[in-house]
Amino acid sequence: MQSTKALLAILLSAAFFFMFQPSHGTAQSRRTPDRMGAGIVPAATEDLIKTQATDIVRGIIEGLSEGDYSLFTSHFSEDMKKAQSRETFLQLQKSLQKKLGIVRSVEYLGHYVQYGGTVTLFKARFSKEPEDVLIKLVLDRDKPSPMVTGLWLDSPRLAN
Repeated sequence: MQSTKALLAILLSAAFFFMFQPSHGTAQSRRTPDRMGAGIVPAATEDLIKTQATDIVRGIIEGLSEGDYSLFTSHFSEDMKKAQSRETFLQLQKSLQKKLGIVRSVEYLGHYVQYGGTVTLFKARFSKEPEDVLIKLVLDRDKPSPMVTGLWLDSPRLAN
C-alpha cells in the first residue's frame, strides 16, 4: 500500500498534499513570472493552449488505457521521464484502473499562467468514480513543442 502511494507521488510530481489544498495553496516553482504581463492571454494563444493541452492529455490517457509507455510519456520533459520508469508506469496503470476504472470523458476547463508554466485544467469521468476527477497538467511552453513538467489527478480514491 505504501509503495503505491510513493509511486503515485513520483508520477504526480508533488505528492498528494497539494491536490487537496485550496487553489491559492498550490506548489510554487522557481521559474520566473509570466512574461506576458498581467495574465492577459490573447484569444489566438488561448485557443492554441487548449488545442495543444487537449491533444497531450488525450495521449496521456490513451497511453494509460492501453499500457503504452511511449505514448504516455511522449510529451514529458526529461525530468518527468526520469521520475516515471516503464515499470512504475505499469504499476501506476494497474492502480489507476483498479481505483478509478477507465476514462469515460475528458473536458477542458481552462488554464492559467503561473511562474512561467502554463497550468491547464481538465475534468474527467471514470467508470468507477461517481465524481469528477480534476486533471492538472503543467506545460513548459518555452520549447517549440510544449513539454509536460507536472501532472496531478485529484480524486479522494487515489489518497487511499
